[in-house]
Amino acid sequence: MNQDQPGETPAAAESEEKMEAGAFSVEAYWGVEEGRVLEALTQAGYLRAALETWPEHVYAKDAKSRIVFTSLSMARRFGSEGVTGLAGKTDFDLFSEEHAQMAFENERDILRTGRPLVGVEEKETYVDGTATWVSTTKLPLKDHEGRVFGIFGISRDITAQKEAQVQLASVREELVEVTKVAGLAEISSGVLHNIGNVLNSVTTSASLLLEQAGRSRVNNLAKAVQLIEQHAADLGSYLTEDPKGRQVPAYLAQLSQALLVERESFIKELDRLKKDVDHMREIVGMQQSYARNSGSQEDLSPADLFEEAIRISEGSLNRHGIVVRRDYVPVPTVRAAKHKILQILVNLIRNAKHALDDGGKPDKQLVAELRESEGGRVQFVVRDNGVGISAANLQKLFSFGFTTRKHGHGFGLHSSLNTAREMGGSLTATSEGEMAGAVFTLELPASGPARRG
Repeated sequence: MNQDQPGETPAAAESEEKMEAGAFSVEAYWGVEEGRVLEALTQAGYLRAALETWPEHVYAKDAKSRIVFTSLSMARRFGSEGVTGLAGKTDFDLFSEEHAQMAFENERDILRTGRPLVGVEEKETYVDGTATWVSTTKLPLKDHEGRVFGIFGISRDITAQKEAQVQLASVREELVEVTKVAGLAEISSGVLHNIGNVLNSVTTSASLLLEQAGRSRVNNLAKAVQLIEQHAADLGSYLTEDPKGRQVPAYLAQLSQALLVERESFIKELDRLKKDVDHMREIVGMQQSYARNSGSQEDLSPADLFEEAIRISEGSLNRHGIVVRRDYVPVPTVRAAKHKILQILVNLIRNAKHALDDGGKPDKQLVAELRESEGGRVQFVVRDNGVGISAANLQKLFSFGFTTRKHGHGFGLHSSLNTAREMGGSLTATSEGEMAGAVFTLELPASGPARRG
Protein backbone atom coordinates (compact mmCIF):
# COMPACT_ATOMS: atom_id res chain seq x y z
CA MET A 1 0.00 0.00 0.00
CA ASN A 2 1.44 3.35 -1.01
CA GLN A 3 0.62 5.80 1.79
CA ASP A 4 2.65 8.77 2.89
CA GLN A 5 3.64 8.79 6.52
CA PRO A 6 4.15 11.65 8.98
CA GLY A 7 7.66 12.94 9.39
CA GLU A 8 9.19 11.08 6.42
CA THR A 9 12.95 11.55 6.30
CA PRO A 10 14.84 12.51 3.09
CA ALA A 11 16.59 9.13 3.23
CA ALA A 12 13.24 7.34 3.30
CA ALA A 13 11.99 9.41 0.36
CA GLU A 14 15.16 8.60 -1.58
CA SER A 15 14.67 4.90 -0.85
CA GLU A 16 11.09 5.16 -2.08
CA GLU A 17 12.26 6.69 -5.36
CA LYS A 18 14.71 3.84 -5.84
CA MET A 19 11.97 1.29 -5.21
CA GLU A 20 9.62 2.95 -7.67
CA ALA A 21 12.39 2.73 -10.25
CA GLY A 22 11.98 -1.05 -10.00
CA ALA A 23 15.32 -1.98 -8.44
CA PHE A 24 15.25 -3.86 -5.16
CA SER A 25 18.25 -4.02 -2.88
CA VAL A 26 18.96 -3.71 0.80
CA GLU A 27 20.41 -0.26 0.12
CA ALA A 28 17.27 0.83 -1.71
CA TYR A 29 15.22 0.07 1.37
CA TRP A 30 17.44 1.14 4.21
CA GLY A 31 20.02 3.44 2.72
CA VAL A 32 23.61 2.66 1.77
CA GLU A 33 25.05 2.76 5.30
CA GLU A 34 22.43 0.51 6.88
CA GLY A 35 22.49 -1.73 3.84
CA ARG A 36 26.20 -2.34 4.28
CA VAL A 37 25.62 -3.33 7.88
CA LEU A 38 22.99 -5.89 6.92
CA GLU A 39 25.07 -7.19 4.06
CA ALA A 40 28.05 -7.59 6.41
CA LEU A 41 25.90 -9.66 8.76
CA THR A 42 24.45 -11.67 5.90
CA GLN A 43 27.81 -12.30 4.25
CA ALA A 44 29.23 -13.43 7.57
CA GLY A 45 26.32 -15.86 7.80
CA TYR A 46 25.34 -14.87 11.33
CA LEU A 47 22.02 -13.15 10.70
CA ARG A 48 21.01 -15.56 7.97
CA ALA A 49 21.73 -18.58 10.18
CA ALA A 50 19.54 -17.19 12.94
CA LEU A 51 16.72 -16.30 10.55
CA GLU A 52 16.78 -19.71 8.87
CA THR A 53 16.43 -21.58 12.18
CA TRP A 54 14.09 -19.28 14.09
CA PRO A 55 10.73 -21.02 14.73
CA GLU A 56 8.81 -17.77 15.22
CA HIS A 57 7.86 -15.19 12.59
CA VAL A 58 10.68 -12.64 12.68
CA TYR A 59 10.78 -9.73 10.24
CA ALA A 60 12.24 -6.31 9.51
CA LYS A 61 10.50 -3.53 7.61
CA ASP A 62 11.58 -0.20 6.22
CA ALA A 63 10.03 3.20 6.95
CA LYS A 64 7.20 2.43 4.50
CA SER A 65 6.27 -0.81 6.30
CA ARG A 66 7.67 -2.89 3.46
CA ILE A 67 9.39 -6.15 4.31
CA VAL A 68 13.17 -6.25 3.98
CA PHE A 69 13.77 -9.75 5.37
CA THR A 70 11.97 -12.38 7.43
CA SER A 71 12.70 -15.62 9.19
CA LEU A 72 12.51 -18.64 6.91
CA SER A 73 9.49 -19.92 8.85
CA MET A 74 7.55 -16.76 7.99
CA ALA A 75 8.60 -16.83 4.32
CA ARG A 76 7.40 -20.42 3.97
CA ARG A 77 4.10 -19.61 5.66
CA PHE A 78 3.35 -17.35 2.71
CA GLY A 79 4.70 -19.69 0.03
CA SER A 80 8.12 -18.10 -0.42
CA GLU A 81 11.67 -19.35 0.11
CA GLY A 82 14.66 -17.56 1.58
CA VAL A 83 14.89 -14.78 4.13
CA THR A 84 14.32 -12.16 1.41
CA GLY A 85 11.56 -14.12 -0.32
CA LEU A 86 8.92 -11.64 0.87
CA ALA A 87 11.07 -8.55 0.36
CA GLY A 88 9.15 -5.60 -1.01
CA LYS A 89 5.76 -6.85 0.16
CA THR A 90 3.57 -5.23 2.80
CA ASP A 91 0.95 -6.61 5.14
CA PHE A 92 -1.64 -5.62 2.56
CA ASP A 93 -0.18 -8.31 0.28
CA LEU A 94 -0.25 -11.00 2.96
CA PHE A 95 -3.20 -10.32 5.26
CA SER A 96 -6.79 -9.16 5.08
CA GLU A 97 -7.41 -5.44 4.56
CA GLU A 98 -8.66 -5.01 8.14
CA HIS A 99 -5.65 -6.63 9.81
CA ALA A 100 -3.15 -5.01 7.44
CA GLN A 101 -4.57 -1.54 8.14
CA MET A 102 -4.36 -2.09 11.90
CA ALA A 103 -0.74 -3.27 11.65
CA PHE A 104 0.12 -0.34 9.37
CA GLU A 105 -1.28 2.19 11.86
CA ASN A 106 0.59 0.54 14.76
CA GLU A 107 3.84 0.76 12.84
CA ARG A 108 3.22 4.40 11.97
CA ASP A 109 2.95 5.10 15.70
CA ILE A 110 6.21 3.29 16.41
CA LEU A 111 8.03 5.15 13.64
CA ARG A 112 6.63 8.46 14.84
CA THR A 113 7.14 8.03 18.59
CA GLY A 114 9.94 5.46 18.81
CA ARG A 115 7.93 3.52 21.42
CA PRO A 116 7.89 -0.28 21.01
CA LEU A 117 4.84 -2.52 20.99
CA VAL A 118 5.48 -5.45 23.35
CA GLY A 119 3.56 -8.71 23.82
CA VAL A 120 0.28 -7.59 22.23
CA GLU A 121 -2.18 -10.40 21.48
CA GLU A 122 -3.87 -9.99 18.13
CA LYS A 123 -5.80 -12.00 15.58
CA GLU A 124 -4.15 -12.26 12.18
CA THR A 125 -6.53 -12.85 9.28
CA TYR A 126 -5.03 -13.91 5.97
CA VAL A 127 -5.99 -13.25 2.37
CA ASP A 128 -7.21 -16.86 1.99
CA GLY A 129 -9.61 -16.43 4.92
CA THR A 130 -7.68 -18.39 7.55
CA ALA A 131 -6.83 -16.83 10.89
CA THR A 132 -4.32 -17.29 13.71
CA TRP A 133 -3.66 -15.65 17.05
CA VAL A 134 -0.21 -14.26 17.80
CA SER A 135 1.66 -12.43 20.53
CA THR A 136 3.39 -9.59 18.70
CA THR A 137 6.39 -7.48 19.67
CA LYS A 138 7.56 -4.65 17.39
CA LEU A 139 10.66 -2.55 18.04
CA PRO A 140 11.90 0.62 16.32
CA LEU A 141 15.19 0.21 14.46
CA LYS A 142 17.49 3.18 14.89
CA ASP A 143 20.74 4.23 13.26
CA HIS A 144 23.79 5.34 15.23
CA GLU A 145 22.36 8.87 15.42
CA GLY A 146 19.10 7.67 16.96
CA ARG A 147 16.94 8.10 13.88
CA VAL A 148 14.20 5.50 13.38
CA PHE A 149 14.58 3.92 9.95
CA GLY A 150 12.51 0.75 10.25
CA ILE A 151 10.68 -1.85 12.30
CA PHE A 152 11.88 -5.14 13.78
CA GLY A 153 9.14 -7.56 14.81
CA ILE A 154 8.52 -10.99 16.31
CA SER A 155 5.17 -12.81 16.19
CA ARG A 156 4.72 -15.91 18.38
CA ASP A 157 1.79 -18.18 17.52
CA ILE A 158 -0.65 -18.59 20.45
CA THR A 159 -3.52 -20.07 18.44
CA ALA A 160 -3.56 -23.26 20.53
CA GLN A 161 -4.06 -21.30 23.77
CA LYS A 162 -6.88 -19.29 22.21
CA GLU A 163 -8.55 -22.41 20.83
CA ALA A 164 -8.37 -24.00 24.29
CA GLN A 165 -10.14 -20.94 25.70
CA VAL A 166 -12.82 -21.21 23.01
CA GLN A 167 -13.25 -24.93 23.74
CA LEU A 168 -13.61 -24.20 27.43
CA ALA A 169 -16.28 -21.60 26.69
CA SER A 170 -18.02 -24.14 24.45
CA VAL A 171 -17.99 -26.73 27.23
CA ARG A 172 -19.54 -24.21 29.60
CA GLU A 173 -22.28 -23.46 27.08
CA GLU A 174 -22.95 -27.18 26.67
CA LEU A 175 -23.09 -27.52 30.44
CA VAL A 176 -25.82 -24.88 30.65
CA GLU A 177 -27.76 -26.66 27.90
CA VAL A 178 -27.45 -30.02 29.67
CA THR A 179 -28.88 -28.65 32.89
CA LYS A 180 -31.83 -27.18 30.99
CA VAL A 181 -32.60 -30.39 29.10
CA ALA A 182 -32.07 -32.82 31.95
CA GLY A 183 -33.97 -30.84 34.55
CA LEU A 184 -32.46 -33.00 37.29
CA ALA A 185 -30.64 -31.29 40.13
CA GLU A 186 -28.54 -34.38 40.83
CA ILE A 187 -27.18 -34.64 37.29
CA SER A 188 -26.50 -30.92 36.87
CA SER A 189 -24.76 -30.73 40.24
CA GLY A 190 -22.66 -33.77 39.35
CA VAL A 191 -21.55 -32.12 36.12
CA LEU A 192 -20.61 -28.90 37.91
CA HIS A 193 -18.74 -30.84 40.58
CA ASN A 194 -16.66 -32.88 38.14
CA ILE A 195 -16.04 -30.02 35.71
CA GLY A 196 -14.75 -28.07 38.70
CA ASN A 197 -12.29 -30.87 39.50
CA VAL A 198 -10.80 -30.77 36.00
CA LEU A 199 -10.82 -26.97 35.98
CA ASN A 200 -8.29 -27.08 38.82
CA SER A 201 -5.89 -28.85 36.47
CA VAL A 202 -6.75 -26.40 33.65
CA THR A 203 -5.97 -23.49 35.96
CA THR A 204 -2.66 -25.07 36.92
CA SER A 205 -1.69 -25.53 33.25
CA ALA A 206 -2.75 -21.99 32.38
CA SER A 207 -0.74 -20.58 35.29
CA LEU A 208 2.30 -22.58 34.24
CA LEU A 209 1.99 -21.29 30.68
CA LEU A 210 1.79 -17.71 31.93
CA GLU A 211 4.82 -18.27 34.15
CA GLN A 212 6.79 -19.78 31.26
CA ALA A 213 5.79 -16.89 29.01
CA GLY A 214 6.99 -14.44 31.65
CA ARG A 215 10.38 -16.16 31.76
CA SER A 216 10.62 -16.43 27.98
CA ARG A 217 14.06 -15.63 26.58
CA VAL A 218 12.46 -14.01 23.55
CA ASN A 219 12.95 -10.69 25.37
CA ASN A 220 16.71 -11.28 25.16
CA LEU A 221 16.43 -10.90 21.41
CA ALA A 222 15.51 -7.25 21.86
CA LYS A 223 18.70 -6.78 23.89
CA ALA A 224 20.77 -8.39 21.15
CA VAL A 225 19.15 -6.12 18.55
CA GLN A 226 19.84 -3.09 20.74
CA LEU A 227 23.49 -4.11 21.01
CA ILE A 228 23.73 -4.40 17.24
CA GLU A 229 22.10 -1.00 16.82
CA GLN A 230 24.62 0.59 19.17
CA HIS A 231 27.41 -0.54 16.87
CA ALA A 232 25.64 0.12 13.59
CA ALA A 233 28.47 2.34 12.38
CA ASP A 234 31.22 -0.23 12.93
CA LEU A 235 29.30 -3.49 13.08
CA GLY A 236 31.65 -5.42 10.83
CA SER A 237 34.72 -4.79 12.97
CA TYR A 238 32.68 -5.08 16.17
CA LEU A 239 31.57 -8.59 15.32
CA THR A 240 35.01 -9.76 14.20
CA GLU A 241 37.46 -7.84 16.41
CA ASP A 242 35.76 -6.70 19.61
CA PRO A 243 35.85 -9.42 22.36
CA LYS A 244 32.20 -8.79 23.27
CA GLY A 245 31.14 -8.44 19.67
CA ARG A 246 32.62 -11.81 18.74
CA GLN A 247 30.25 -13.38 21.28
CA VAL A 248 27.11 -12.05 19.56
CA PRO A 249 26.85 -14.67 16.76
CA ALA A 250 27.26 -17.55 19.21
CA TYR A 251 24.76 -15.94 21.56
CA LEU A 252 22.21 -15.67 18.76
CA ALA A 253 22.69 -19.34 17.95
CA GLN A 254 22.26 -20.31 21.62
CA LEU A 255 19.20 -18.09 21.91
CA SER A 256 17.68 -19.76 18.87
CA GLN A 257 18.11 -23.19 20.46
CA ALA A 258 16.70 -21.96 23.78
CA LEU A 259 13.60 -20.66 22.02
CA LEU A 260 13.14 -24.04 20.33
CA VAL A 261 13.22 -25.70 23.76
CA GLU A 262 10.71 -23.11 25.03
CA ARG A 263 8.44 -23.94 22.14
CA GLU A 264 8.54 -27.67 22.95
CA SER A 265 7.69 -26.90 26.58
CA PHE A 266 4.70 -24.81 25.50
CA ILE A 267 3.48 -27.57 23.19
CA LYS A 268 3.76 -30.16 25.99
CA GLU A 269 1.76 -28.07 28.46
CA LEU A 270 -0.84 -27.19 25.83
CA ASP A 271 -1.26 -30.89 25.12
CA ARG A 272 -2.04 -31.41 28.82
CA LEU A 273 -4.51 -28.52 28.65
CA LYS A 274 -6.22 -30.02 25.61
CA LYS A 275 -6.59 -33.39 27.36
CA ASP A 276 -8.26 -31.71 30.33
CA VAL A 277 -10.65 -29.82 28.06
CA ASP A 278 -11.46 -33.06 26.22
CA HIS A 279 -12.09 -34.71 29.58
CA MET A 280 -14.58 -32.00 30.53
CA ARG A 281 -16.32 -32.41 27.17
CA GLU A 282 -16.65 -36.16 27.72
CA ILE A 283 -18.03 -35.61 31.23
CA VAL A 284 -20.73 -33.40 29.74
CA GLY A 285 -21.40 -36.00 27.06
CA MET A 286 -21.60 -38.74 29.67
CA GLN A 287 -24.19 -36.82 31.65
CA GLN A 288 -26.24 -36.18 28.51
CA SER A 289 -26.49 -39.93 27.94
CA TYR A 290 -26.90 -40.79 31.63
CA ALA A 291 -30.61 -41.59 31.37
CA ARG A 292 -29.99 -43.84 28.34
CA ASN A 293 -27.23 -45.77 30.17
CA SER A 294 -24.99 -45.55 27.14
CA GLY A 295 -21.29 -44.95 26.77
CA SER A 296 -18.22 -46.21 24.97
CA GLN A 297 -17.04 -49.43 26.63
CA GLU A 298 -13.38 -50.45 26.44
CA ASP A 299 -10.87 -52.61 28.29
CA LEU A 300 -8.91 -50.31 30.60
CA SER A 301 -5.77 -50.60 32.70
CA PRO A 302 -6.62 -49.82 36.37
CA ALA A 303 -3.09 -48.47 36.96
CA ASP A 304 -3.40 -46.10 33.98
CA LEU A 305 -6.80 -44.92 35.25
CA PHE A 306 -5.39 -44.21 38.72
CA GLU A 307 -2.42 -42.34 37.26
CA GLU A 308 -4.63 -40.15 35.08
CA ALA A 309 -6.91 -39.32 38.03
CA ILE A 310 -3.85 -38.38 40.10
CA ARG A 311 -2.51 -36.26 37.24
CA ILE A 312 -5.80 -34.38 36.97
CA SER A 313 -5.60 -33.64 40.70
CA GLU A 314 -1.84 -33.18 41.14
CA GLY A 315 -1.85 -29.38 40.93
CA SER A 316 -4.21 -29.11 43.90
CA LEU A 317 -2.45 -31.89 45.82
CA ASN A 318 0.92 -30.21 45.40
CA ARG A 319 -0.42 -26.83 46.50
CA HIS A 320 -1.71 -28.39 49.72
CA GLY A 321 1.53 -30.26 50.47
CA ILE A 322 0.00 -33.72 50.11
CA VAL A 323 2.34 -36.65 49.41
CA VAL A 324 0.90 -39.31 47.09
CA ARG A 325 2.10 -42.91 47.42
CA ARG A 326 1.28 -45.76 45.05
CA ASP A 327 0.75 -49.34 46.15
CA TYR A 328 -0.19 -51.25 43.00
CA VAL A 329 -0.27 -55.01 42.51
CA PRO A 330 -0.98 -56.67 39.14
CA VAL A 331 -4.74 -56.72 38.56
CA PRO A 332 -7.02 -57.58 35.61
CA THR A 333 -8.35 -54.98 33.21
CA VAL A 334 -11.83 -53.55 33.66
CA ARG A 335 -14.35 -52.93 30.90
CA ALA A 336 -16.23 -49.66 31.23
CA ALA A 337 -16.54 -46.09 29.99
CA LYS A 338 -13.22 -44.49 30.90
CA HIS A 339 -14.55 -41.17 32.10
CA LYS A 340 -17.12 -42.74 34.38
CA ILE A 341 -14.32 -44.37 36.37
CA LEU A 342 -12.21 -41.20 36.25
CA GLN A 343 -15.20 -39.22 37.54
CA ILE A 344 -15.34 -41.44 40.64
CA LEU A 345 -11.58 -41.58 41.25
CA VAL A 346 -11.12 -37.81 40.90
CA ASN A 347 -13.98 -37.26 43.33
CA LEU A 348 -12.45 -39.68 45.88
CA ILE A 349 -9.04 -38.01 45.58
CA ARG A 350 -10.64 -34.58 46.00
CA ASN A 351 -12.49 -35.71 49.13
CA ALA A 352 -9.26 -37.15 50.54
CA LYS A 353 -7.53 -33.82 49.93
CA HIS A 354 -10.18 -31.99 51.95
CA ALA A 355 -9.97 -34.59 54.73
CA LEU A 356 -6.19 -34.15 54.91
CA ASP A 357 -6.51 -30.38 55.04
CA ASP A 358 -9.12 -30.56 57.79
CA GLY A 359 -6.98 -33.03 59.74
CA GLY A 360 -4.14 -30.52 59.98
CA LYS A 361 -1.40 -33.15 60.26
CA PRO A 362 2.08 -32.17 59.06
CA ASP A 363 2.56 -35.47 57.16
CA LYS A 364 -0.41 -35.42 54.81
CA GLN A 365 -0.45 -38.72 52.93
CA LEU A 366 -2.75 -40.09 50.27
CA VAL A 367 -2.25 -43.72 49.23
CA ALA A 368 -3.58 -45.09 45.93
CA GLU A 369 -3.87 -48.88 46.05
CA LEU A 370 -4.86 -51.54 43.51
CA ARG A 371 -6.07 -54.94 44.75
CA GLU A 372 -7.82 -58.01 43.38
CA SER A 373 -10.66 -59.30 45.57
CA GLU A 374 -11.28 -62.96 46.31
CA GLY A 375 -14.08 -62.92 43.78
CA GLY A 376 -11.71 -61.77 41.02
CA ARG A 377 -12.94 -58.18 41.02
CA VAL A 378 -10.68 -55.11 40.86
CA GLN A 379 -10.48 -52.78 43.84
CA PHE A 380 -9.39 -49.14 43.55
CA VAL A 381 -8.52 -47.97 47.08
CA VAL A 382 -8.00 -44.34 48.16
CA ARG A 383 -6.57 -44.17 51.69
CA ASP A 384 -5.78 -41.02 53.69
CA ASN A 385 -4.56 -40.13 57.20
CA GLY A 386 -6.88 -37.14 57.48
CA VAL A 387 -9.70 -36.03 59.73
CA GLY A 388 -11.53 -39.37 59.65
CA ILE A 389 -15.27 -40.12 59.75
CA SER A 390 -17.40 -40.66 62.82
CA ALA A 391 -19.59 -43.79 63.06
CA ALA A 392 -22.75 -41.69 62.82
CA ASN A 393 -21.62 -39.88 59.68
CA LEU A 394 -20.35 -43.09 58.10
CA GLN A 395 -23.93 -44.40 57.92
CA LYS A 396 -25.11 -41.31 55.99
CA LEU A 397 -22.01 -40.70 53.88
CA PHE A 398 -23.49 -41.67 50.50
CA SER A 399 -26.91 -40.12 51.06
CA PHE A 400 -28.02 -37.48 48.58
CA GLY A 401 -27.26 -33.99 49.92
CA PHE A 402 -25.30 -35.16 53.00
CA THR A 403 -22.01 -33.37 53.68
CA THR A 404 -19.83 -32.49 56.65
CA ARG A 405 -18.03 -29.69 54.83
CA LYS A 406 -19.10 -26.09 55.33
CA HIS A 407 -19.27 -25.34 51.61
CA GLY A 408 -20.01 -28.87 50.40
CA HIS A 409 -23.20 -29.84 48.55
CA GLY A 410 -23.36 -33.60 49.21
CA PHE A 411 -23.75 -34.71 45.59
CA GLY A 412 -20.28 -36.09 44.77
CA LEU A 413 -20.27 -39.36 46.73
CA HIS A 414 -23.95 -40.05 46.03
CA SER A 415 -23.38 -39.58 42.28
CA SER A 416 -20.21 -41.72 42.43
CA LEU A 417 -22.07 -44.54 44.17
CA ASN A 418 -24.78 -44.52 41.50
CA THR A 419 -22.17 -44.55 38.72
CA ALA A 420 -20.32 -47.47 40.36
CA ARG A 421 -23.55 -49.47 40.63
CA GLU A 422 -24.39 -48.65 37.01
CA MET A 423 -21.09 -50.31 36.00
CA GLY A 424 -21.88 -53.40 38.06
CA GLY A 425 -19.60 -52.37 40.91
CA SER A 426 -19.74 -50.90 44.40
CA LEU A 427 -18.34 -48.02 46.41
CA THR A 428 -17.72 -48.30 50.15
CA ALA A 429 -16.05 -46.31 52.92
CA THR A 430 -14.47 -47.30 56.24
CA SER A 431 -12.91 -45.30 59.09
CA GLU A 432 -11.74 -45.98 62.63
CA GLY A 433 -13.26 -42.70 63.71
CA GLU A 434 -12.36 -39.03 63.96
CA MET A 435 -8.69 -38.16 63.23
CA ALA A 436 -8.09 -41.81 62.22
CA GLY A 437 -8.19 -41.33 58.45
CA ALA A 438 -10.52 -43.02 55.98
CA VAL A 439 -10.49 -45.67 53.24
CA PHE A 440 -12.70 -45.53 50.14
CA THR A 441 -12.90 -48.62 47.90
CA LEU A 442 -14.28 -48.69 44.37
CA GLU A 443 -14.80 -52.29 43.24
CA LEU A 444 -15.50 -53.18 39.61
CA PRO A 445 -15.88 -56.42 37.63
CA ALA A 446 -12.70 -57.62 35.89
CA SER A 447 -12.68 -58.10 32.13
CA GLY A 448 -9.41 -59.99 31.64
CA PRO A 449 -6.53 -61.76 33.38
CA ALA A 450 -4.24 -59.93 35.77
CA ARG A 451 -1.37 -57.99 34.15
CA ARG A 452 2.04 -59.06 35.41
CA GLY A 453 5.26 -57.01 35.36
